[in-house]
Order: sequence, then structure tokens, then C-alpha cells
Amino acid sequence: MEDFPLQKYDNYDALERKRLEVEIASAVSDNQVSTANDIADQFGIDVMDAIRLLGSDEFLETVTLFTNAKLTLLWHGEAINKLRDILRTGDNKEKLSAINTLGKIKGALKSGVELNLNLERLLDEAHDKPVTKVTLDEDDDVTDLFPDEKGTYGRKDRR
Repeated sequence: MEDFPLQKYDNYDALERKRLEVEIASAVSDNQVSTANDIADQFGIDVMDAIRLLGSDEFLETVTLFTNAKLTLLWHGEAINKLRDILRTGDNKEKLSAINTLGKIKGALKSGVELNLNLERLLDEAHDKPVTKVTLDEDDDVTDLFPDEKGTYGRKDRR
């Protein structure tokens, strides 16, 4: 283990110095402190000791571990829940994007194979295909085949 660069705490044992380093790393990762002066003020250490600490590879690795852990927890919590919400309540474009993202995450969409789900293209292709044959009986309700005054299809009493 690299020597903890805080001279003021040289008389502390290694465990106490490591605890202080972890506490400062957590504060840096949470953006509670962002400069050597902030660290010195919040933790009661000299500015030069804070500068030495910020130059320590071991300390920066600890900050990185805290940040990665927070991002992982955020991803598995909020981000996945947001994708679920989009799948339930989003419009079709949002749902397709969420499906694409979740597929990539789960490995269902292999890397190197780009799946381009484009709603407009799918709808255009569906509208461009001509209807070749329509068979109706005398008692068939054809109101669903023609748009109403708003341009929508189908009767309002149907789901």
C-alpha cells in the first residue's frame, strides 16, 4: 500500500489513515468536494496534504471504485426502471428505442449486428403495399375501413 500522503496524520495508524482516505474519496465521488481547498476545509487537513492526496494513484483508484459502484447502482435501479416505464407508457418510437437498448443489454442483439427499428419506415412500407383483394359480406360493418372527419379509422365504441 502506498504511504498515505497526509503528513498531519503520520502519527495515525494505517487503518485510520485509510478510513480518512476512503471518506475523502467518497466525498470527491459525490461531488461534495472538488478542489484541494475544499478537501482541506471539509476534512481539516493542510492544502498541500490535499494536493498530495489528489496526486496519489491509489487514492484516485479509490475514487474510481466509488464512482463505478454508484453508476452501477444507478443503472440497475433508476435506469432499468425508466426503460420499463417507457415500455409501458411511451409512444411507439420510445418503446422501440427501449426495446433496442434492453436487447443490447441482455445480449439478445449481438454486437456487430445493427438492428434498425424505424417506426416511420415500417408504417410507410405498410401504407405503400396495395390492397389486392377485399371480400365483404352484406352484413359486414365497413365503418372501420374509412377515416372519420378527424382522419382516424375505426368506431369510437370499439377498442
